[in-house]
Amino acid sequence: MAELVVVRHPIRGLLWGLVLGIGLAFMLVFSTIIVFARIPVVITITVGTLAGLLWSVLGPPRTTKSPPPEPAAEPAAGTSTATSQ
Repeated sequence: MAELVVVRHPIRGLLWGLVLGIGLAFMLVFSTIIVFARIPVVITITVGTLAGLLWSVLGPPRTTKSPPPEPAAEPAAGTSTATSQ
């Protein structure tokens, strides 16, 4: 029976979390919810980055777009698959 392999992408999640954190920091600063200072902006970006990283590691995996390939059949004994010239 085929084993289920789940592929995670933590680096991709880290980068998308960074984009999320920067966008969230822009939104909070320009809507005057937080002040434009180093500490609140860094905390906001860090929270967004950690959220993206945690979602990529712990979130649900994506469904596959196609079924897994069938295993290759082994050749019968006594037959050769190589052609000689």
